[in-house]
Amino acid sequence: MYIRVTRGRFSSANTDETVRMARDQLVPALKQRPGFRNYYAGLNRDAGTLVAISTWDTREQAQEAQTARGPFESLGIRFEAPEIFEVTVEA
Repeated sequence: MYIRVTRGRFSSANTDETVRMARDQLVPALKQRPGFRNYYAGLNRDAGTLVAISTWDTREQAQEAQTARGPFESLGIRFEAPEIFEVTVEA
């Protein structure tokens, strides 16, 4: 199993819209992708930072899991390049 981690920065003015788009648009799209297992997103409202973590069956699926960033970028979110990690310990 592999973990895909994407970090970003956002404007607090768009927090509610960002969460709504992730819940209503992004998550259903991810669930249709081969190898998808889980998705978690977290916001640090004070710092204006976010992290999105998804888990995948294979490294290739994690790498190919490009999401539609356009709608999120139009809200002012700036994403860093994603990182892929192999799961080595699970509890």
